[in-house]
Amino acid sequence: MGIKNTWFRDIPYDEEHKKSCNFIVGGKWGIIDTTGRIIVPFVYDFLSPFKNGRSIAQKEGKWGVIDPLGNTIIPFQYKRIGYLPNSEQKLFTLIKPSTKHGIINQQGGFVLEPIYAETRNCVENRIAVKQKNKWTFADENGQFIGDFIYSQTRDFKEGFAAVKKGRYWGFINKSGTEIMPFKYTKVGDFKEGLAWFFERGKYGFINTKGEIVIAAQFHKVSDFEAGFCVARVNSNSGIINLNGEWVIEPEYRKIKYYPQYELLVVAKKPSKFGLISTSTQKKILPLKYQKIADFNEGMAAVHTADKIGFIDSLGNWAIPEKFHRVTAFKNGIAQVKLDGKWQYIDTNGAAISEQTYFKCSPYSGSKAVAASAYRKYGLINKIGNYIIEPQYHKFIYFEEANNKGLVAKYGKGYWFIDANNNNIFGQRYNKALPFAEGFAGIRQQKKWGFINEMGYEVIAPQFDRISPFKNGFAQVSILELTGIADIDGNVIIDPQFGNIHFVGEDLFSLVRGGEIGYLYSSEKWLWAMDY
Repeated sequence: MGIKNTWFRDIPYDEEHKKSCNFIVGGKWGIIDTTGRIIVPFVYDFLSPFKNGRSIAQKEGKWGVIDPLGNTIIPFQYKRIGYLPNSEQKLFTLIKPSTKHGIINQQGGFVLEPIYAETRNCVENRIAVKQKNKWTFADENGQFIGDFIYSQTRDFKEGFAAVKKGRYWGFINKSGTEIMPFKYTKVGDFKEGLAWFFERGKYGFINTKGEIVIAAQFHKVSDFEAGFCVARVNSNSGIINLNGEWVIEPEYRKIKYYPQYELLVVAKKPSKFGLISTSTQKKILPLKYQKIADFNEGMAAVHTADKIGFIDSLGNWAIPEKFHRVTAFKNGIAQVKLDGKWQYIDTNGAAISEQTYFKCSPYSGSKAVAASAYRKYGLINKIGNYIIEPQYHKFIYFEEANNKGLVAKYGKGYWFIDANNNNIFGQRYNKALPFAEGFAGIRQQKKWGFINEMGYEVIAPQFDRISPFKNGFAQVSILELTGIADIDGNVIIDPQFGNIHFVGEDLFSLVRGGEIGYLYSSEKWLWAMDY
């Protein structure tokens, strides 16, 4: 093909039709088919995998959307573009450089012009939209169901959304009609036709007409699940039904409800746990166990004074108490420690192999990290045999889905490997962090930077400390001062603050000395500091 210094990635050309193609990165991104024919030229800084026949792309620092032939559907003029979660019409959210938000469809037509302060996820075909300091909702056709009059809104649940006017909360339906007066300082969301409210220090429940059906009489409540709710009076908790009647009297200090199994883990005193059936209201296990862990995959660990076993979702003993330490089941396998050695067992309590380990981690697909001795880590397969012999001082993680792991040897550094023990980037680092949101922190010459999943440096090592990427941003620090980097490799807030926290929607809270301020990633102050 005559293309040099390129990286190839096999990514579905169209997720619905599963046509094969390659993304190529050689400074720029493009698309070729399996014959090597160039379909989309190499002019993009980034291309996402195609979804519903569209790819979100970046070119010359701006974001747009293209189709599988490289035609521009949404022009490259936006600060950010993303898929609108839960949208039935497969809409996109976008942000202009002025930080104004809008919604656009698959054909590039505006559903909501980019003139709004904020837009949120689509839930039950309703999108929360903010203009100045007030909120309302629009449908996926861009039709508003009410005026911008609410100071806060929550997502629709069961056809109703909690909204706040002034100091008080109420509810609206999907037509925007208010179903009750705004008189409560706190409300929950509707679940099984009821929502809790808080009034004069007590909790009760209303129905979808705004009528009180269970009077405010509890000091704490949960949402209803499978017809039951955990309710507390003073310091004791019990279970009520949809009529507000006690099914389990309030006599327990702790209750954990598992509606899918019709079970309650209860305790009257510390280290005195038992199990109750909500269908029969009878005790299955007496209140004598030190701990009953959470159910995972229908199994829960039960701790006695010195041994641990497992019960199933019926409350029956599935694996007798004989282990000294255990982990939760994951994909039908748990790690257990017996007589100082770790091994893997299935849900019947049978060992998956005779192999035992000094340490072992949960499986990622069909592979797991395990150690034969102190500082002797390798990679094992589904039947417990080593496919990478134990040789590493550290084996930080391995992800089978990405065929990528991170290992280290003292005096030789850190590097990324595949399941065949190949150094996939051909590089070693003084230190490295696992990948998060497509980027990994790497340290060279006592300075930190970031690489992408191709191994390219997107931010050169220059910082004293970094954090992993989260919500598209990472903290970067020089000496004791902190700033923010974005996924494009730009330092959007210089390291000059004591603390920075991501608030949401491109907004950060900043602390310097005794001052606090709020700054958008566009470097526009919401609440400026005095310099």
